[in-house]
Amino acid sequence: MKKLLLLTGMLLFAVVASFAQMKKGDPDAQEVIEKYLKAIGGKEKLGKAKTWVIKGTMESEDFKAKVTYLIKYDKVRIEIELAGQKFIQAYDGVDAWDQSPFEGKGSPRYSVEESLDASSILMLVYPIYLIGKYRDQVLYNGIKTLNDKKVHHLYLENDYKTDYFFDAQTYLLIERNSSNGASTKFSKYLIDEYSKMKIPQFVEVKSSNTIALNDISVGVDLSDSLFAFPENSETTLFNKYSRFIVKGDILATEKGVTAEEVVQKYTEVNRKLSALKSMQVEGKFYFNKSEKGFPVKGYYVNEKRNRLEMNMMGKKLVMVSNGDLKWEINPFKSNTPEILEGKSDNTSLKLADADLMDYKARGHKITYISREYVGKILCHKIELLKKSGEVIYFFLGVNDHNLYKESFKNDEDGASFFLNFKKINGVLVPHIFYMINEDDKQHIIVEIDKFIFNQPIDDKIFEFPGNKRDSQKKDKKD
Repeated sequence: MKKLLLLTGMLLFAVVASFAQMKKGDPDAQEVIEKYLKAIGGKEKLGKAKTWVIKGTMESEDFKAKVTYLIKYDKVRIEIELAGQKFIQAYDGVDAWDQSPFEGKGSPRYSVEESLDASSILMLVYPIYLIGKYRDQVLYNGIKTLNDKKVHHLYLENDYKTDYFFDAQTYLLIERNSSNGASTKFSKYLIDEYSKMKIPQFVEVKSSNTIALNDISVGVDLSDSLFAFPENSETTLFNKYSRFIVKGDILATEKGVTAEEVVQKYTEVNRKLSALKSMQVEGKFYFNKSEKGFPVKGYYVNEKRNRLEMNMMGKKLVMVSNGDLKWEINPFKSNTPEILEGKSDNTSLKLADADLMDYKARGHKITYISREYVGKILCHKIELLKKSGEVIYFFLGVNDHNLYKESFKNDEDGASFFLNFKKINGVLVPHIFYMINEDDKQHIIVEIDKFIFNQPIDDKIFEFPGNKRDSQKKDKKD
């Protein structure tokens, strides 16, 4: 499913244009666009088309699947049928959700998917941005020959260049090529009975894989229930906390408040927590809608010296950081300890961030970006630019300065949410950790029910038990 969803995102590309001056030719770009709009029936008719059903296939070397796109105003639903199973992604105008038969017994779950944009899907059929948002930025490159046919060549460029080719006689769009490797061909234009527009009845999109669309309808009656999160979904921890992970409204920064003041208050709130000499936790973790929780234990001496143990299906997964290196024992791959050289650190359920609290001493920089809601909690959004160049965003409660969210460039790249704050022996700690990575379609919830502070931890549990040289060789091969 991960590969299918990545393919959908790759192929639903949107053209980005530069803010260049118009370059006129004979005829110039604006004349070509006007004649194209007239050829398809007029921009007004296109603007009145509020619902679409687009069907076809998605194919790679590994699979061939049926794909259906449903659009109603800004609402979107994507269905992918493969090997008798149906995968769904949807956006109801407010929230995005998805459903996979191989995850959580097929129950739907809310997600933070931001690529479900109606305009980017309609780009598969019409050059929406070329004739709308970026129309004044298009460049004209004269009449060319494409597959023995005379065509008008228009293009847009910024991060990458996109070329558009319009039939010199009919002015219909017949091909679009992008320097990022994607190519789209449009053919078999017919007049749609409902909209009275000329619609291409065959569209082929190629990159490393192929989408072929051969059934395109306009004005179809689509119920709002197709896009809404199913009301009869099972109640799980994932649905219980689903609203918390949906991206909230963004407000301007609070007047008179600085990044330094916000971080200082965050540091004060976590003074007792950061002063702990050691911490042990016990609880359960839930993976991608799983109803059953699996036991988890954590051992923490500091940010660089920690250990996480998870028991699943009779096997123990161990992930450790000891300051010198990170290593794991993953029995689902091998029982041999492996050094995670150059790989991300997944071992720590961070309760307080030392990089943020000690940003000055470590040579990092902080910036107050905005205020943003995390669930119903209004937070200060602070950007931490690390000395290494890495950027992390922290969302600190406006009223209590607790850390409610931590993310990278965007939530799809990875984000952690912190909920259910309670005091244990005078130390305020979150009891729920919700971690997401939309690129890998991973949702993990860790529910902590036991904290042990300042008790001795055997230092040997952090030491790598295998042969470092053999493990490093294996890691380099991987």
